Amino acid sequence: MRKNVNLLHIVPGAALMMAVVLMLISCPVSGFFTQTARAAAPERFIYDNEKRLNADELKAAEQLAAEVYTLYGVGVYFAEETDIGESDTITYAQQYYKEIGAVKDGMMLFLDKNNYYVYLSGRAEHIFTQEEVDQIWSVFAGGKTYVKGLDAYYNYIGNLLKEHGVQPIPEEREKSLLIDEADLLTDQEEENLLTQLIQVSADRDMDVAVVTVNSLEGKSAEAYADDYYDYNGYGQGENKDGVMLLISMEARDWHITTTGFGITAVNDAAIRMIEDNMVSKLSDGDYYDAFSTYCEKVDFVAEKARNGDPYEPGDDSLPFNVKVTASVIGGIIAGFFFGFVLSAKEKAALKQIRRQHGANAYIYGDASHLTVSEDRFIRTAVTKTLIERDDDRSSGGGGGSTTHYGSSGTMHGGGGGK
Repeated sequence: MRKNVNLLHIVPGAALMMAVVLMLISCPVSGFFTQTARAAAPERFIYDNEKRLNADELKAAEQLAAEVYTLYGVGVYFAEETDIGESDTITYAQQYYKEIGAVKDGMMLFLDKNNYYVYLSGRAEHIFTQEEVDQIWSVFAGGKTYVKGLDAYYNYIGNLLKEHGVQPIPEEREKSLLIDEADLLTDQEEENLLTQLIQVSADRDMDVAVVTVNSLEGKSAEAYADDYYDYNGYGQGENKDGVMLLISMEARDWHITTTGFGITAVNDAAIRMIEDNMVSKLSDGDYYDAFSTYCEKVDFVAEKARNGDPYEPGDDSLPFNVKVTASVIGGIIAGFFFGFVLSAKEKAALKQIRRQHGANAYIYGDASHLTVSEDRFIRTAVTKTLIERDDDRSSGGGGGSTTHYGSSGTMHGGGGGK
């Protein structure tokens, strides 16, 4: 069986540049500091503007914060600013997070003279449960002093990230578009399919991948596919655009996971269409034909989506390889799909509405100062107001996509079966 080749860069045209990389996969063990580190940390996480810590204490706290970021790819910040002028705590903290150049995927415990605020940004918005976020202030304040409070804060967040299975997301893909661990394809079939995947990925500006495994390692097919995609760096561009078909032979599961533009292109209706064309071939053991069909159909729906016309049921009535001019397409749409045009446009517009990173503010409360031992002691929380976050799973009918968040905090669409 031919070994899988890691293709890091997709070059359109006849010449395809290949690169072979070695990847170290970190395995969680006892203590959140013992995982293999991969990401370089920013220079600063703690903004002790009120000078609560001495130089050695600040250095130790920064090292702890950097360790959490390196292991999990989530920036965990602390800042205190007693004078925020006429601004309210929430507005000031959100602006402060931007001004210090904090990483997109991160969080910050912010204190002013009277209040505290927990701010979550990017993937961090969807990693923690509400109950876990609720405990952040209690954990910090329970340390009594700033030194012990920061130590408790960073250990608490680090352990939560470990429990949720969070890992850094590589900036570039670390594995091939075709991984056949279950050994379902011949060498020639692998070569042919990989060429097809590379070409479609280049044409549609999104990764199109196939992964086969023998076991889901105790996860659901959805969770395994999402994690495999995220933690191996699949996806093109800032939004990690792409789609992956996972096959697990353990219980004969298949699952398609989508991210970024892949969510729009391979929507719920497209997944049902792919299922209709692919699953019977999987059942017959005709894996190469099944995977090639998946690739063709993804190419078809991605092209439609790139042209502003996401797939709707019935759109695949024409043969896949039929090429028609724009005027003919216009005539077909006008003649057969007139009733769906407005609806499709409205849905496309709705899909562009996305919550901005860090738009959700979860915990805001009173944190008046204690008067003991100068200002080395932490304030005590008196009251808090919860600002509800959106449901982590949303659905869309017709040309829409049902979405959820993986363990990394990344939004995924997709679907599957047996």
